[in-house]
Amino acid sequence: MKKFLLFLVISVLFSSCTAVKFEEPQPIAAPSLSEFPPKMNGFFVSNDGDTLHIQKHSFKYSSGPEVDFEAKLPSSNAVLKKVKRYYILNIEDEKGWDVFPLKVARQKIKVHYAILDDRSEQLILDLRQSPSSVKEKWTEDGKFDHYLIRPTDKQFRRLLRKNLFSEKIVFSKLQ
Repeated sequence: MKKFLLFLVISVLFSSCTAVKFEEPQPIAAPSLSEFPPKMNGFFVSNDGDTLHIQKHSFKYSSGPEVDFEAKLPSSNAVLKKVKRYYILNIEDEKGWDVFPLKVARQKIKVHYAILDDRSEQLILDLRQSPSSVKEKWTEDGKFDHYLIRPTDKQFRRLLRKNLFSEKIVFSKLQ
């Protein structure tokens, strides 16, 4: 089950399967970074054997032969921003932006992501009470696909604080 969830997460990370997407890279007002900070550069591995290779202007994620994704910074489909103690990696696909808060500490990178459950769905639905937009997107056969949201910077920080991005994969740096 854990391997399946990890595959689902990586699919979310790099191929548009997440149930929460954003209209724009987050946070909107934060400037985009043109490179990864030196403390993030290196080769990292998760407990499940997934790898993350980060260089100054690019990264590559691998999870076995099925999942392999790489991008360069800056680019039109990968944007890195910083807010407080998080680096926010934004990856665009045809449905919107997937957002992944990254925490860096002690030779580790924690990649956070959103999984839609009752608590996180309520956080998103609470956005409807404000001027920000929340759109429900459906598949051609009428099944719910994802929420497309556009929070203000203040709302985005609240989503971070209230743990919309509660799930994580921990990558440890190889020496």
